[in-house]
Amino acid sequence: MTKMGVWLMPAPPAYQPFAVILKSNSDLAQAVEILRSFKVNVIIPNTVVISNPLLDASPFAARDDYADGKIVDTKRLAAAHGLGLWTLYGALYNTPPNVDVLWPMVQNAFTGIQDSAVLDLKTRAADPVFAARESMMRGRPSAEFNNLNNWSGKAQLYAGFVSPIDGRQVLKMNKLASDTVRNSGFDYLTEYAVGWRSVIQRVYLPYQTEAEPRAIACLNALIDAMAKRGFGVSHISTGYLDRALASYDNAGMTELRSRLKQALDPGSLFA
Repeated sequence: MTKMGVWLMPAPPAYQPFAVILKSNSDLAQAVEILRSFKVNVIIPNTVVISNPLLDASPFAARDDYADGKIVDTKRLAAAHGLGLWTLYGALYNTPPNVDVLWPMVQNAFTGIQDSAVLDLKTRAADPVFAARESMMRGRPSAEFNNLNNWSGKAQLYAGFVSPIDGRQVLKMNKLASDTVRNSGFDYLTEYAVGWRSVIQRVYLPYQTEAEPRAIACLNALIDAMAKRGFGVSHISTGYLDRALASYDNAGMTELRSRLKQALDPGSLFA
């Protein structure tokens, strides 16, 4: 019998959640460059998320209120919810004296980005987007962000693509993903999760039932476009794992993975 345990994070002695409002794609790249240093030096310990306004606002807004025909007015949506073209979410967890030292360091770094704004999320509980993001960083799951179906469909597909923590690479991923998704006729809902050594771009495709073939085609096009530029799949919707693996597999890797799977998981408990 195999046993599995989970360690639960206790409440930290001090906690400082924050957001950074970014006005342009170049600001996105600059923020990623700043984060690389902070992650390497363990200044910001949590997985930092940088989200676009469509993903942030979609659980709290009606698409028809911001759509001009088939196109969503992203600027108006962002302004209505106090968001940037990109909004960064992070938190400091430490002892009170250390947070007192680190918080000004973080503020100074991000205010160096032109026209950016650093927000203390402890003061933004009345804003639903910021409150939901802060709740997740405090360790409380957010039901809102688990359900994007209210935006533009009853179902959704999802994929994650991995990159180094490099602003230039993130901009390449962003253009590839945005062009592919928009050319397929879908809204571009995405976020970047910045961990210790990598950035994972999460792309979400909510769709109505009749658009399922188009959504599947878009997901396949995303996988192919990213693979061609060297960005591998890290996460994928249920049922599409083999398609994702095929994008960067070869015969040797396929055989090795098959043997490991048979040795370690013969009952196929895991994907």
